[in-house]
Amino acid sequence: MPNASLGNVTLLLGNNGKGKSTILKGIAMALTSPVLRYAGFHAYSLVRKSFAPRRGQPVKSAKVEADVIIGADDSPTHAGKSDSLFLKIERKGTIDAVTDATTDHGVWKSMFMDDHPGFLVLGYGTTRWSAPREENIAVRLKGGNIRHNRIRSLFEDGYSLIPLSQWLPTYRNKGRRTQIIRLLDELMVDYRFKGETDESGELILEKDGARIPLPALSDGYRAFIGWIGDFLYHLCMWTASGKKIREVEGVVLVDEIDLHLHPDWQRNIIATLSKTLPRIQFIFTSHSPLVTGSLEWPNIWVMKEDQPVQLPDESIHGLSADQVL
Repeated sequence: MPNASLGNVTLLLGNNGKGKSTILKGIAMALTSPVLRYAGFHAYSLVRKSFAPRRGQPVKSAKVEADVIIGADDSPTHAGKSDSLFLKIERKGTIDAVTDATTDHGVWKSMFMDDHPGFLVLGYGTTRWSAPREENIAVRLKGGNIRHNRIRSLFEDGYSLIPLSQWLPTYRNKGRRTQIIRLLDELMVDYRFKGETDESGELILEKDGARIPLPALSDGYRAFIGWIGDFLYHLCMWTASGKKIREVEGVVLVDEIDLHLHPDWQRNIIATLSKTLPRIQFIFTSHSPLVTGSLEWPNIWVMKEDQPVQLPDESIHGLSADQVL
């Protein structure tokens, strides 16, 4: 990415149907490719062009490739080195299946260890929702590959996230719990968060002296806390002991980051996330001119019909919504 003040942020911008969500899925698949073919991964109609350009032949497969720089959390001995990942999927009716992928050798062997703290990739689709607080999420997580589970929200509309209310009140690491409470308090707009619960065990937020249980918040706040709570769960449970949460490296993919957010929050949400978690690489999609106008030119990649993904034609940082549109 060219130089930008928010160096850990990429925003994909484009009209409906231009492939923003597909790019997020492609990134998620590539970065977890060594384990996906063994994790029971299936995707609905990703390979969906009827005919290949200029050939007139049906498209039966697609390949996703990514060049990556290995982080210290992934492998201390390989940190800073570059490598490639790939994944091939084939059409199987409407459900596509992985037929070839990065082999499990060298540095990628650790990706098969569920308790390994590295290779952190999380994806959140537009229908992201949290499971009921009473549901035992731990049982579900034991039933599949953890790296596959972390991106399933991008591919499965009904896949529920881990609710903050289920794990934070009983989380035993006091030092890390304090870090999470402070971080959440910084991320919230208009509300204060101190990690307190009511008599039923539900988390409480405060606004103008009123104590409001999390389920009583508006859709925007609950949607935001939903994916943030799931994200922080994975940070807490798989980060090496003694390491601060803000120092964790990884990739987080969020489709339509502006979903249900009011205008002021749309203008500030990305910068707040970027600065609060500076070592996380955030990749977002959005339709919102308010979100777009809050970012500098190098942070934005525009998707147009039958053209490569490209930077905007001109800077739009600080423009009004009408000017951006």
